[in-house]
Amino acid sequence: MLRYVAMTDPASLPSGRYPTLDALSARLEARPEFRATFPADYAVPRSA
Repeated sequence: MLRYVAMTDPASLPSGRYPTLDALSARLEARPEFRATFPADYAVPRSA
């Protein structure tokens, strides 16, 4: 969920604002099951 929020609205969850949450997210995203589901080519649709 954190990566999705960071990808879709980076201003709402700026890096460094919540260092403990950033560290937890980094540890979890390093796990194989998280890496296997990362949407590398995902692009957030922008309205015109």
